[in-house]
Amino acid sequence: MALLKKVIQLTQKSQPLPEGQIEGVQLNLFPKVVLDCRINDGGQQKILLKWKNLPEFERSWEEVFVIVEHFPQFHLEDDVNTDGSSIVRT
Repeated sequence: MALLKKVIQLTQKSQPLPEGQIEGVQLNLFPKVVLDCRINDGGQQKILLKWKNLPEFERSWEEVFVIVEHFPQFHLEDDVNTDGSSIVRT
């Protein structure tokens, strides 16, 4: 006796692109706020970022040196301690 059922119709639909996104146009991202901070097993400091103009589920862990390099005007000194802990409180 088979436990699998025949698929009659696919129920998943692809997610629509965000408004204003056109093929060949890149999103202009900028960090909004540091949510958390950690040091990974390799000793690299990472921060959890909320991005401007993106929904909450699009937050991401990024390496500190990459953010400093790409966004020099975004000041991390107030949100990130050198010991890997965060001063951000929820």
